Amino acid sequence: MTSNSTATYTSIDAKLEPSTARSPPPALFYPLDVNNLHLLNRLAVSSMCSYAAGPGNQIANLHLSRYKSFSAQHPGLIMIEGMCVDPKGKLDDKELGIWNDEQAEKLKMIVDEIHKDGCVCCVQLSHGGRKAIGGGTSGDSNGSSAASNDVDVDVEILAPSEIAYDNRSKIPKEMTLADINHVISSFAQAAKRAVTISQVDAVEISCCNGNLLHQFMSKTTNFRHDEYGCQSIESRCKLLLDIIDQVRNQIGAQPPIFIKLSACDNLFKDESLDEFLAVADLIIATGQVSLIHVTSGKITPNSKPRYSLNSNPNIPGHIPLASVLKKHINDQCLVGCSGALDMDVVKLNKYIEEGMIDVAFIGQGFLEMPDLVNQFAAKLNYKIK
Repeated sequence: MTSNSTATYTSIDAKLEPSTARSPPPALFYPLDVNNLHLLNRLAVSSMCSYAAGPGNQIANLHLSRYKSFSAQHPGLIMIEGMCVDPKGKLDDKELGIWNDEQAEKLKMIVDEIHKDGCVCCVQLSHGGRKAIGGGTSGDSNGSSAASNDVDVDVEILAPSEIAYDNRSKIPKEMTLADINHVISSFAQAAKRAVTISQVDAVEISCCNGNLLHQFMSKTTNFRHDEYGCQSIESRCKLLLDIIDQVRNQIGAQPPIFIKLSACDNLFKDESLDEFLAVADLIIATGQVSLIHVTSGKITPNSKPRYSLNSNPNIPGHIPLASVLKKHINDQCLVGCSGALDMDVVKLNKYIEEGMIDVAFIGQGFLEMPDLVNQFAAKLNYKIK
């Protein structure tokens, strides 16, 4: 989503001066209701792919111990790492999958442990598209047979257009309408498994980091001329919107749907945010999405780190993008973001307090600090009850 800008992220920089947090409680520890869910605070464990799946791309012991360590800290939300909805969309041979019932049953072990600690969890659903390694399966992706971890070097990988990720990558097959319908069904059935079998509290649809849905969204990777083609933002967004509709149809009215959305491709400074805001408007107009999780980049090897393109590299890279979205949509939808949010807790609290974001997604910090939630509270002079 690249063009010259009328809506940009530079206008908020002047607001981001250090301040003392107000207490009690600091804004970071305000509770938050999302549909039928109650979050104890605004801290969320971000989705972090471990690529450590067991046989059949199922949950392994590493995942169980990791997520138990997260839930013991009582963050407001725990994002379970990205789970692939179709074996052809795997980014890694050991990526977790949720294309069959056995995988969903294994995931329930983690969900049960998270719920024992009184925490809320969400699973991220994804498809790698042209970045995938592909792979065979011993059963249909909507069936219950466990998948093989063996990668078939001749298997096709799928994308909106026949454009390889880089000069070392395989040229993908341009998806037919039948392929597209299969992907829509794969996301919907994966979401149904996650809610009905694994009993997660929410699902997040991943449209970012250069994955399949991001590839459809970006002019850089979508050269189609059909109803899912490059001619308008509505057509490039159609696959995501169709998936949202079918996911809601499968999981019922209550479980929240989140979208992890790329704001821009990070190919040059001052990329337009106009299309990003237009996509957000289309998402919100569905009436089905509770939260947009803002990220950016990774659509091509030339995508640059977000912080290097912002006017102030000392601000967490996605805060300016998320705050533009929040200002644009106001309270029509919750907004969160990730990316180095733990580098200054006082500033992070101010971002929440001033309504720039609603939820702070933190990844590496939860791995490095086994008591992150209490440490953040202490830095804000707040005692958790």
